[in-house]
Amino acid sequence: MIKRLNAKIYAEAKRLGVKWIMGGECGHMWRVVNQYMDTLNGPADFLEVPSSLIVHSKSTPEKGVTTEVIYVGKGNKNSDYENKDVSGKIVLAYGRPFDVHYHAVEKRGAVGIILFNKNIKNPEAYPYLGFWPSKSEIDKITFGFTLPYKKAMQIISMLEDGKKVVVKAQVKSEFFESNLEVVTVTVSGTDLKDEEVLLISHICHPKPGANDNASGSGLLIEILRVLKELLDSKRISLRRTIRFMWVPEFYGTFAFLYSHPEIAERIKFGINLDMVGEDQEKTKSVLTIVDPPLSNYSFISSAMEYFISTVSEMGFEQFGGLDFLPKIKYKRTKYIGGSDHAVFVDSTYGIPFTALIQWPDIFYHSSSDDISKVSPNVLKIIGTAALSLALSLANPSVIDAYLFANRLYVDIILKIAEYERRCISAIEKFDNKNAKATLKALLYIFQELTQLYNQAFNTIREYTKNNSVIDSIIKAYLDQIERTIKATENKIHEFAKQKNIDLSSLTMTEIEKDANKIIIKRNFKSLFPYRDFIKKLSEERREWYTKKMEESPYLRSLLEELFNFANGKWSLYQIYSLLVAEYRSFELKDLLEITKDLEKTGYVSFLSA
Repeated sequence: MIKRLNAKIYAEAKRLGVKWIMGGECGHMWRVVNQYMDTLNGPADFLEVPSSLIVHSKSTPEKGVTTEVIYVGKGNKNSDYENKDVSGKIVLAYGRPFDVHYHAVEKRGAVGIILFNKNIKNPEAYPYLGFWPSKSEIDKITFGFTLPYKKAMQIISMLEDGKKVVVKAQVKSEFFESNLEVVTVTVSGTDLKDEEVLLISHICHPKPGANDNASGSGLLIEILRVLKELLDSKRISLRRTIRFMWVPEFYGTFAFLYSHPEIAERIKFGINLDMVGEDQEKTKSVLTIVDPPLSNYSFISSAMEYFISTVSEMGFEQFGGLDFLPKIKYKRTKYIGGSDHAVFVDSTYGIPFTALIQWPDIFYHSSSDDISKVSPNVLKIIGTAALSLALSLANPSVIDAYLFANRLYVDIILKIAEYERRCISAIEKFDNKNAKATLKALLYIFQELTQLYNQAFNTIREYTKNNSVIDSIIKAYLDQIERTIKATENKIHEFAKQKNIDLSSLTMTEIEKDANKIIIKRNFKSLFPYRDFIKKLSEERREWYTKKMEESPYLRSLLEELFNFANGKWSLYQIYSLLVAEYRSFELKDLLEITKDLEKTGYVSFLSA
């Protein structure tokens, strides 16, 4: 499927007369020759449902494996296996493949796994899951299947009734050396042609879903077609080059940037189109515009929101005709990783990047993600907005820079107002230990925010190539932000006085003093490699992270941001305070434990403050 789709992209690029480059590195590839599983509920066949086989499954013996099924719940921690002998059996679970495989197969001798998602809104779909092993882990991998929630519940019901469930599994697959293909197209600019605006989308999965992510990849082709038509008709021109990329998610991006560092240096701004076609009524989705992380904040997501709002409100008048309403649901969201934009906003590159993704999608990563769940109208709105922003980024102008600066200013003022609200709420709960810690952290970093917001405005300076008019506007905005921060601090202190609370009593605890003496510096350039990090930990520490992940779903994004701030300049307490501001309250002792693990495994070094 990938080769066929790549061929279509090549053909379209050739027809449009634009340049294209292939880049990447050799790596191991995986393909299925045949696969089949018989259960009491019927067969799972790769030829009919590709997502019924966990990606990267290895072959069974030639005649297959016939054995008993043992249900272990989530299957991602030791307690799930108490009083259960899974050796030589197939485990049924609903945890992540990587975690279940480790506990069931590597530790306890299971021969394979069957996984399902607890997605009761999509109970008859096979989930798409993968092992994603490194080259050194291929020998450890066994096979795995997926089942719809409904079928898994039938098996669990039989097991709970004391019945024995036996399955026959047969897989024939292979790993082989190959080239990782990345397709990229450039539409050249003029005087700023050596600077690029990147539009990227991923195309992968055994059977690419209609929304994840044939919608992003297909829309990217359509944006390219429209762009070429506009250029040919002389209705527009480009100063910066616009680059289009279709990649295997993450892996293709890593390989391309590593193989073409000269191109990485030319990329100045970017938009990631990920799951953009959803029919929102069917999928129950909302279009989310992803913010850059606070560590590398920029104007790009607020600019994207402006174009989304403008395009989606065209011709849809509010009652009374004084305003307009959006045709689709959308929302800005704090930084989350999970797709290719994460590679670019990481401090390795620090490129202003935003992502467009519809979430939640009840058909996400499942066999039900088909064309009936796609809305042409939604694609048109998002495509128009994305191309509009790309054209603006490629053709810097004073008026657009003024717009971007104004949007960023409003954005920052709203963030400061949110910090103020959180401080006032913490004062109301002053006797609460966590509220007091949050208040202390937020007050501690108010002035540090000025530095980060100045960096955000620097991305507008980069956009305009240091235009003197925009420089004066930015200076005025930064002065106003600094005054707003000081006024906000005064209001917080005045509110505390009215509550008979002396904020000067918020002295540092011993653990906070210790954290303020530690400066951490990351030891290599890469997006935070969570799975590799976890593999290096002791059993006890792995269990700790499993528990924390279940308590705090945002922990992965928090760890990526911790890695971004680990630049050898910030103290650990400063980083903690910034993370509290960006996400939500959590305990400093947890961050200290995480940092010690990072130091022990070689990902960061400790410096003295």
